Amino acid sequence: MLSELELSCLQLSLLDELELSCQLSLLAELELSWQLSLLAELELSWQLSLLAELELSWQLSLLAELELSWQLSLLAELELSWQLSLLAELELSWQLSLLAELELSWQLSLLAELELSLQLSLLDELELSCQLSLLAELELSWQLSLLAELELSWQLSLLAELELSWQLSLLAELELSWQLSLLAELELSWQLSLLAELELSWQLSLLAELELSWQLSLLAELELSWQLSLLAELELSWQLSLLAELELSWQLSLLAELELSWQLSLLAELELSWQLSLLAELELSWQLSLLAELELSWQLSLLAELELSWQLSLLAELELSWQLSLLAELELSWQLSLLAELELSWQLSLLAELELSWQLSLLAELELSWQLSLLAELELSWRFSILAELELSWC
Repeated sequence: MLSELELSCLQLSLLDELELSCQLSLLAELELSWQLSLLAELELSWQLSLLAELELSWQLSLLAELELSWQLSLLAELELSWQLSLLAELELSWQLSLLAELELSWQLSLLAELELSLQLSLLDELELSCQLSLLAELELSWQLSLLAELELSWQLSLLAELELSWQLSLLAELELSWQLSLLAELELSWQLSLLAELELSWQLSLLAELELSWQLSLLAELELSWQLSLLAELELSWQLSLLAELELSWQLSLLAELELSWQLSLLAELELSWQLSLLAELELSWQLSLLAELELSWQLSLLAELELSWQLSLLAELELSWQLSLLAELELSWQLSLLAELELSWQLSLLAELELSWQLSLLAELELSWQLSLLAELELSWRFSILAELELSWC
């Protein structure tokens, strides 16, 4: 019996030379004392490409019967010539239920290293009896971080096709090691429209409970089919206070790209715990050009009510696409008296750089509470040369 041979003299390189009459069906008949750990020690000249050529009589059901000492870590070490395309060809008798039975030492980190010839399209072809309920049963050491490393050939479109029995309630039960950062890297074929179709039992209250590793950078990259109108329909228990706590990787550039169906009127209704101080800390990719496009229902009166921690220094750093022409269109309820109270870090040098569409005629209409004494305190970088260029309506 092969199990009685010493590893030194049993060079499986012999198998390459043997005709396929010595089919690996032999392995299934062997006692488990000949652990497949042998394969890991063998030189890679015996490429597992042999397995793909074998008849399906040697079903991979063998793996489930083997002791876990043959950790599938072997596959990662093998040359990629044994493409896991084999799995797609196997009958469904080797259901992925195997994964749940395996100890987690076979981390799916393997898949990330494999060539994409074994496209996880296999899952689409599997009957739904291998429901992703499997994931809930797995210990969390099989971190789905794997998916982020995979190329996008296995589109998560699968999730949308699954019956809702695998409710995303699973996410709440998972430890935060499965960082949703995955979603941002996926192709947009798995549109988050799925969330809108789910019953609200998976309330986005989940987001507030997640650690900040699920960066909302996802939202900006998603197609607009999952309109944030969902947020407006949610109970306010998921207060946007979450946004202030998030790392700055979720650039509000999302808001500018969204259809106006999710009107920022939501912000006015929120408690002020989501201080716009967030805006000052954000990268400049969220151009305030959004404000000009919004209906005036979200009046900037909100800004006056905010603590001064959101220094308008942000405006000076913004690209000029957000022309202060917005201020002229606003009702005077947001009086520029706010500017006088701000630290001088927002130098009016911004005004000189702006297009003349925001004529300083606005200043003449303002109450004198914002006295031009401010101008004297400013550095001379805001040269009065702009006054000569302005229309004489601002005397």
